[in-house]
This record gives sequence, C-alpha cells and structure tokens, in this order.
Amino acid sequence: MKFAVSLLLSLCVSGALSAGPFTATITNKPVFKLGDEVIVEVTLTNNHPVDYFILKRFTPLEGLRANIFTVTTNKGSVLPYDGLMFRRGPTQKDEYNKIRANSSISLTATLSNAYGFYEAGTYLVKLSTTLTFASSLDVGPVTQLLVSNTNRLMLTVGDKQPHLTIGETNRRKDVKQKVVDFSVFNTKAMKNPKFGGTWTDVMKKDATNVYTKAFQVMLNATDLAVFNTNRYTTWFGTINYSGYVKSVLQDCTNDMQVYSFTLYNGLSVQSACGPYDYAYRFDGTLYIVLCKVYYTSGFEDKYETIVHEMTHASARTEDYEYGRTGCKKLAIDNPAKAVNNADNYAYFTDNL
Repeated sequence: MKFAVSLLLSLCVSGALSAGPFTATITNKPVFKLGDEVIVEVTLTNNHPVDYFILKRFTPLEGLRANIFTVTTNKGSVLPYDGLMFRRGPTQKDEYNKIRANSSISLTATLSNAYGFYEAGTYLVKLSTTLTFASSLDVGPVTQLLVSNTNRLMLTVGDKQPHLTIGETNRRKDVKQKVVDFSVFNTKAMKNPKFGGTWTDVMKKDATNVYTKAFQVMLNATDLAVFNTNRYTTWFGTINYSGYVKSVLQDCTNDMQVYSFTLYNGLSVQSACGPYDYAYRFDGTLYIVLCKVYYTSGFEDKYETIVHEMTHASARTEDYEYGRTGCKKLAIDNPAKAVNNADNYAYFTDNL
C-alpha cells in the first residue's frame, strides 16, 4: 500500500499523463458489410503490481456514452461522434471499477451506434481518451492519457441499408420547419417548450422558467463574448476566440426562436438517463431529456443544464470536462478545447 500511495502522489505532481499503469488494445473483424453493426473489442490492462480503481466515465466500461474513439476514413477525414451527449453530476464512488494488479478486462463497443459508417471503404479505429483512476476510493484520483493501437477495418457493399447512428435515428423523428423569414431572429422572442412524458402543472411552470432563463442568459452573453473580459478569460482563456463563442450562443438562441423544443421527463419515459446525469440529447434534435440530477438541482444548475445541452445540439460542442474546477483549468491549459466544451458555456452564462 505504501508503494501505491507514493506512486499515486508522484502521478499527481505531473497531472495528466501520457504514460501510466494502463494500456489499451482493440481488436475487430477485418471486414464488415455495409449495414452491419461495427463492433470492436477493447482490452484495458493494469500493468502495475497494484490494484487500481478506474472511473467508468469516458471509458468503454460505461458503454459508448462519450466521444472516446477516433475513427478515420481512408481519405483522412474523421467521423464525427453522433451518440449520446450528457451533462453529468459529480462523480461518485460507485462509478469506479477495480482492475487488479497485472490483470485485464475486456468488453465490446458498438462503434456504428455513435459513428456513421455510411460508405464502403477502409477505416482506421483507435481508442483515445483520458482515464481517471486511484489506488483507493479514499485517495484523490489522477489521470492518464490512454491511446490504444490503431486497427484497420474494411466495410464492403452489402444488401442492407447503412446502420444508422442513434443520433441520426433520433433526428429522423424530428420534422424541422424551413426558415423563410429571418426577421424572427431580430424579435428575440423565444418559443415556449413542449413537454414529453409525465409532468405536473407545477413542474411545467418551473421548467418553462428555467428554459426561459437559459435563453435570456445566452442572449445576454453574446454581448460579453469579447476578448479580455474577466468572465471570458476565466471560461475560455486568453486566446481570442470570442467571435466563435458568440456564434455558438447565437446558434442556440436562433434555434430557440425558430423551434419549440420538447423537454422529456426522463424519469417517466424509457431513457438513457443514469443515476448521476442531469440531461442528455443528440446533435440536431428538437428535444432534451431531463434526468435525476436535474430534478434535484437548484434553479441555477437547471438553466446551466439547458445551456449545456443546447450547445451540444445547436453547435456540436463536446464534453472534455465537467464542473467548474475542470472547466477553469481547461480554459488555462487548452482554450481551443474550452470554446468547444459545453460546460464552459454553462458557467460563462451563469448569473447574466
């Protein structure tokens, strides 16, 4: 145990690591037919003589609930992630899995649920994520940059239609109206949300107030998205990406003026909500599914959740970090990622 603690402390000093106790390898069939599910097997190995606890988030241990793979076509283009996009609450101890010393764990991931394998050809696949782990659940965790081997697979012409991602499947359920009168964007008038699942009148009133507040703070934030304000540098860093930040917020408010989004009570319908999730949605869809943590949160957390999820669907933001501490650090360390991180927008618009 002394070895484990001393090793952990040394890792803490260096922060996120490119090398650490874990390695990952992926294997897959060499050939799939167009329309098949594209499945890979991932093996995580603890190469040290110490048991470690791995946080399941951002790993295949939780299923494919984040953009943790890099899939590249033979033409060099990267397939965008088109799966579930969550806002999550603080991590909990039961979200950790133990991997014993010098042992491995293997599991499968259905890549075609989140990455669009829509054309025949050759693809390169690798796992690329940040692993959070600790030697004890009572010791602060550290992180390791985890990149697997790169595997090749071929997609050949088959007799089935392409396997759709869950994002595309859900978008096809939404019928969007074509915008013909662009003067609507000058009115700054939001369309009220609709409701799916079971809601009381009190819940609907609260959710409408939350949704309206999210719209208002994003409108207000566009006036503050300028270089070198304290608010901007806190959440997006010292590099001037303010024009991009403003465009993200405008995409969100434009959508909220044109479309009436549906808020689903994820506790009353079949959903992908986990016990520590605020909400989730898919890129380009006209709904947000609200989960357990949302309903137990205060008003501020609730409208931050709507801002977070709107940036996912309207501007394809990512989830590199969650929480104020992690988002502030991301703004310092990597402003280019901060301006594409949904939670940074949630905190940037806070109390406006």
